[in-house]
Amino acid sequence: MEEWIAKGRVCSGMGRARDLGCPTANLVLERKDGAPDPGVYVAYAAWDAERAPALVCVHPPSSGGNVKVETHVLEVDVDLREKDMRLEARAKLRDFVPWTTEAAMRKLIQNDISDATEWFEARKYLKNI
Repeated sequence: MEEWIAKGRVCSGMGRARDLGCPTANLVLERKDGAPDPGVYVAYAAWDAERAPALVCVHPPSSGGNVKVETHVLEVDVDLREKDMRLEARAKLRDFVPWTTEAAMRKLIQNDISDATEWFEARKYLKNI
């Protein structure tokens, strides 16, 4: 199990995940601030007075040292742009896989959502899935 907490303001991304049917809220963390290792995690996302299960993809650090974190909230469809968000990771599902083809990424994301849903259901954490 790999637990960690990260906080930041949601910023706009390129929309690739949304185009693949998995809209995400994007955070950029500085590596020096203890950003988590690259990979896909199950986590709780919290913003305003809300909290929901989420699937989180942590990218490898960029050349500038920043780490991109994409969060797909599982139970709600909400616009999180410019919101302050807190992530509470509970477990790592898999290592990071770089982008290959759209079809491959779509399948990988669908599997990740299914795995995350099963993880939360097994612990009775989901309300609406």
